[in-house]
Amino acid sequence: MIMRYKERISVDKLCKWAELAKSSLYYRVQLGQRGIKPSTHTIIGNNALVENNLVVDQIRAVLTMNYCIYGYRKITEELRDLEYLINKKRCIA
Repeated sequence: MIMRYKERISVDKLCKWAELAKSSLYYRVQLGQRGIKPSTHTIIGNNALVENNLVVDQIRAVLTMNYCIYGYRKITEELRDLEYLINKKRCIA
């Protein structure tokens, strides 16, 4: 309805009359999955890439050590000591 009358009256006034935000009027649905794709590699040492499967194996190795009662913070710290450039959120899952 707004598009029909937009040549006679400004879109701003029409949207106020219809109690509609202008952003809703111009919104276009984007197809595809939202957000960024998850990474498949992690940086180690001098910018070398390592697959995430190897990082998961390294986390499991740290967790299987004797008397290991580590949370995500200590696991992240251990991986950083092994020169992984890793965020703590990667160790939470």
